[in-house]
Amino acid sequence: MAADDSSSHISLNSPSPPSPSRLPTPSHTLQTTHIHHLISLKLDRHNYLLWRTQFIPLLKGYDLEGYVDVTIPCPPRILSAVDTTINPAYLAWQKQDQVLLGWLLSSLSETVLAQVVGFTSTRAVWQTLEKHYASRSRARIMQIRREIQTMRKGSLSMAEYFLRAKQLADNLSASGQPMLETDLQQIMLSGLDSAYDAIVTTLTATIDDFSMDDFQAHLLAFEMRLEAQQAFLQQQPVANVANRNRPPQNSQQSAHTNRGRSSNYRGRNNHRPQSSSSSSSLSVGLQSGDLPFPAGHSGVSSSFLIISKSSIFSRPAAHHRAARLARFRSSSPANQTGTGSAPQLLSGHTLLRVKPLSLPFPGKFLSHLLQIAIQYRTPFQQEIDRIPPPEVAVIPSPSHHSDQKKFDEDEGPTQYQSVGLVIGVTGIVGNSLAEILPLSDTPGGPWKVYGVARRPRPSWNADHPVEYIQCDISDSDDTLTKLSPLIDVTHIFYVTWTSRPTEAENCEANGAMFRNVLRAVIPNAPNLQHICLQTGTKHYLGPFEAFGKIKPHDPPFHEDLPRLNAPNFYYTLEDILFEEAEKKEDLTWSIHRPDVIFGFSAYSLMNLIGTLCVYATICKHEGTPLRFPGTGVAWEGYTDASDADLIAEHHIWASVDPFAKNEAFNCTNGDLFKWKHLWKVLGEQFGVECAEFEEDLLTPKLTLEEIMKDKGPVWDEIVRENELLPTKLEEVGVWWFADVVLGKKVSHLSSMNKSKEHGFLGFRNSKTSYISWIDKMKAFKIVP
Repeated sequence: MAADDSSSHISLNSPSPPSPSRLPTPSHTLQTTHIHHLISLKLDRHNYLLWRTQFIPLLKGYDLEGYVDVTIPCPPRILSAVDTTINPAYLAWQKQDQVLLGWLLSSLSETVLAQVVGFTSTRAVWQTLEKHYASRSRARIMQIRREIQTMRKGSLSMAEYFLRAKQLADNLSASGQPMLETDLQQIMLSGLDSAYDAIVTTLTATIDDFSMDDFQAHLLAFEMRLEAQQAFLQQQPVANVANRNRPPQNSQQSAHTNRGRSSNYRGRNNHRPQSSSSSSSLSVGLQSGDLPFPAGHSGVSSSFLIISKSSIFSRPAAHHRAARLARFRSSSPANQTGTGSAPQLLSGHTLLRVKPLSLPFPGKFLSHLLQIAIQYRTPFQQEIDRIPPPEVAVIPSPSHHSDQKKFDEDEGPTQYQSVGLVIGVTGIVGNSLAEILPLSDTPGGPWKVYGVARRPRPSWNADHPVEYIQCDISDSDDTLTKLSPLIDVTHIFYVTWTSRPTEAENCEANGAMFRNVLRAVIPNAPNLQHICLQTGTKHYLGPFEAFGKIKPHDPPFHEDLPRLNAPNFYYTLEDILFEEAEKKEDLTWSIHRPDVIFGFSAYSLMNLIGTLCVYATICKHEGTPLRFPGTGVAWEGYTDASDADLIAEHHIWASVDPFAKNEAFNCTNGDLFKWKHLWKVLGEQFGVECAEFEEDLLTPKLTLEEIMKDKGPVWDEIVRENELLPTKLEEVGVWWFADVVLGKKVSHLSSMNKSKEHGFLGFRNSKTSYISWIDKMKAFKIVP
């Protein structure tokens, strides 16, 4: 393996090590039989940070980091060019490497072990694990930080509040990013309600002088004092509070609708009401005369505000979401009553009436407003405490009636908050969804997942905790029989397609498949909330058959561009989505448009990386150079791509974030690359020489489809010799698609601004993504 050649190692038991200054002394020699006592937690898909926390001290303590971080070079295999005797240091290095490799493999669960089958060095295994889990670990760190920043005591006792804070801080520390005690103390103080103002003021002034034990003791003592005064505190004025659920989706909407056909397309409707949201909101009803605003602030009319808990605690994304404060002015007599209950804007929305301020809006004004509202603490704070954040809001289902997400997965049997139906689960993005959705920290979870595909379940997909359904969705009867019983589905992820000779046939075939699924599920799944539809950048370029015949849009592509005047099955799918979604009240949708996808699947119609891996393998087997079969535009021009895991995360984000509903989004890695750079990487990964690229505009170049048409027996031989997963060349090589991607004659780049403005900040390094998916092809023995 190429990865093995760059591995670095250090002696453990060698009598003649290559680098004595870095070796453990004999007293430090660790016997392999001890490993289970030191690494008690086996790595699975959910605990990479904790597992790594166990392993790193072992490497450092025995001075073994050189095995994985390239700081100690591998000794040469022979002593010199003249003396071909095997180098004793090299033999010792090999022995030590295998010892540590044994430690590493013994600490992996069976599921993870399957991903590194075939790797023969410690560094190769370590790098594969790091590439596979690092991005999710970064996402986990971001999630922990958000949980810490938004932590509130609420109805928890002080002891429970401290335990929760310590758990989050420990999780952050375990990820290698410990938090200062003073920072944690400040955040904990900010999570206390106004009843603790006195002790908060005192501790804030002297916070540098307190240990966590002293800090906890002061707050516990103050809590005891508050409990003794509870009868007095319950006599505070009561605010008029209303907790609302999601309003009807089309309330206050413009009658004008637009489904993507004009330049100002934004989905099903152009004018989304400011107050629409799928998350719970809290409105405080107080009369303007009750609020002690500073003197001198007067206005012509009263102002009404809705304070949404999702607005206060969720992450900022763009200018229109920074505060998410909807401001309403009213001059009607009905809304200017001086007494009685608070005025109503929509059914279930109790409003807070205040006088307009000259303070900058909404920053200082919101802060001032909250300080006033907190004075009416008892019912107001209790209502806030009962409202779950959007990312953990419970989605009703026949099997789940809890009112909040559990923090501890060991509290009992899994209670699913969401049930996903992945159509195309063995495809590139479907496989990533099947892997990510069941993770314990996936937003909207815990998720139960159904996976649908036409073929029997493949071995490389079998370890995902998915209920697999073999179903031909082009057959309406088969689809109805197998999908209509899935009455608990809450989300559909449609990530499949079929190819036909003409685009008209594509429209008919793909439209029928999509309609079969929706008509089987929508009428029978009462809790269905959202449909994710994946299309792609052909929305802006036109279908394959129209390349070079119609003028595509100029890049960068943005989601508001109008449809092209040509048949396109992407447009057909969108129209079916709009039509079917209208039949169910409050059913929302999102459309996802990735570019060329970097991912893993042996069964995908668009598996570019897998196809290139097979091409490189055949070139190496035959001893021919790796020639780039594309155009100069592709070779020298800038290109973007979409990582399959990133696309899956994009789907999940849109399915649970209320600000992503009923919108179309591009989805790319967020960076650019040139194929001339990634082509060199491909050659390095397979140990094959890359030929110089020369474009002859006068002579038609042979396509991969032509080059590979007689290579079936060659591939069969490669599979046998390398004991690969049994496949046929036509199953793993999608030559026509590679020719389309690498043979492009125009640039096409997509803008990610809309996704960022709506709150999705995910990204991938395209080169790293490219290598990681090549490694996965090797790990699952698709290629050697």
